[in-house]
Amino acid sequence: MKDDYQIIRERLEEFCSLKQLRRALSRSDDAGVTEEIDRTMKKLLEAERNGELYEDELTELVNFLFVVLHYDCFYGTMQRMDCDLENSHAAREAMCADYAQWKETGAAGDGQWLICTRKNADIPALKARLFAVIDALCLPVGDFCEFEPDGMKPPRWVRKAFEDFEVITICDVQVTDDGGLLSDPHPNGKAFTVTDSDGAVYHLGGVRETNDSHADMDQYMFTDESPRCFAAMGWIEGYTGPQRREIEFSMLSDGTAVFSYSTQGVDDSCAENDPRWGGYEGWAKARIAFRRGYQTDFIARHRAAFAE
Repeated sequence: MKDDYQIIRERLEEFCSLKQLRRALSRSDDAGVTEEIDRTMKKLLEAERNGELYEDELTELVNFLFVVLHYDCFYGTMQRMDCDLENSHAAREAMCADYAQWKETGAAGDGQWLICTRKNADIPALKARLFAVIDALCLPVGDFCEFEPDGMKPPRWVRKAFEDFEVITICDVQVTDDGGLLSDPHPNGKAFTVTDSDGAVYHLGGVRETNDSHADMDQYMFTDESPRCFAAMGWIEGYTGPQRREIEFSMLSDGTAVFSYSTQGVDDSCAENDPRWGGYEGWAKARIAFRRGYQTDFIARHRAAFAE
């Protein structure tokens, strides 16, 4: 059975020859790379104009096209060149600075961001080649700044939106202090304060042990050991506002835990800006907005070009 990735990739290949893209890249035919991307956009826009694609389908396919250009074509080129990018915020900022210098002067700077395993490699030449590939692939160099700055920490939540609320699951929690909960053979009705390795504090009152009713979830979330499962009324410093709501959670003896709750009827707007995360959510939203804005402009430029 095909997964979502396979389905959308096959749909994209109805409009884009990935083989042609790779062949042009292997020949360092930068003009040929860009021409294939332009042909792809022309086919997509023609399909939309003919009613074969809705606008949201076009947007989805263009987004996936950029995923392929970035992670398949660009990283595939680097692999053939025996090099890679350093995975840090500072390194990617240095890459952007070198790119700006290359665009202005034709010579890459001396920033530390490129890893190369070739002996006696000409690093400036490799940088210049990679920047030319980025331009040929129509990629914004800012999209490579995918590592958060020092001091930021991503919350561990997974958020599932419904009509006017979300169900939040906090995964892979590492409990540093369970307040005596796991060692208590009869926790029902008691209150516990739990702290995790990120500094989040879980205020849990009226605890109820619910092992039987969470058996299905436990089998999915925990494969090696059966956890103890609970429900409580409370709130979580770092993830919620101070309004109490029902919180369900499962804990293993090694301190691993999963928490789940709903935002329905409560105000958790402060959570995204909690100082524990150092502004991570704002940074992540800005990255998403940057990518969407670039792709929107990219589509608009091709609409205008093909309308002439």
